[in-house]
Amino acid sequence: QKEIKEMAAVRNLNIATKKEILLGTNQYANLLEELPVKKETKQVNKKTEIETLHLYRAAELFEELRYRTEESIKKPNVFIFTYGNLAMRKARAQFANNFFSSAGYDIKDNESFLEIEEGLNFIKNEKPNIVVLCSSDDEYLDLVSLVKQKLNDNVILVVAGYPKKDIEQLKQKGVDYFIHVKTNLLQTLQEFNNKLL
Repeated sequence: QKEIKEMAAVRNLNIATKKEILLGTNQYANLLEELPVKKETKQVNKKTEIETLHLYRAAELFEELRYRTEESIKKPNVFIFTYGNLAMRKARAQFANNFFSSAGYDIKDNESFLEIEEGLNFIKNEKPNIVVLCSSDDEYLDLVSLVKQKLNDNVILVVAGYPKKDIEQLKQKGVDYFIHVKTNLLQTLQEFNNKLL
């Protein structure tokens, strides 16, 4: 039982950090798919001489995220703000889409804005809960400065990527989260759910 629990913990961490892919769950989630009927967990108070195994499916923790989203009065909405370097903004926008779709959030994407003002007007009209900036590392400092001053205080500002040399400056300018390949997807989405639902 001890070895099985240890292996399960390793596997859960691998799934949460996307080292192991559950297609349709932690990668390429289908927002139109109906979730399985939520099952109530039964507590068994029976005393046993040995520790019993906890039976579950690996996707359950991600499904729990989706249940919380779908049961909430209003789904959190995410605006993917793409700007600047073509290759970087596209790759990071796709990553951000995959990231937030795992929780079943409503995602608004765009091809890219030629002018930052277009994106700022969109934010003003749509009033998203989360704005994800998708650009190159070199463009983030200027982009964050422009975008942050137009956001309401309750909007969560996220940078797609991890621009190591500018992290502290970006935090000071108002970036709340950085999402990248080393981010614990499950833990981060649970934090968003706790803030928004």
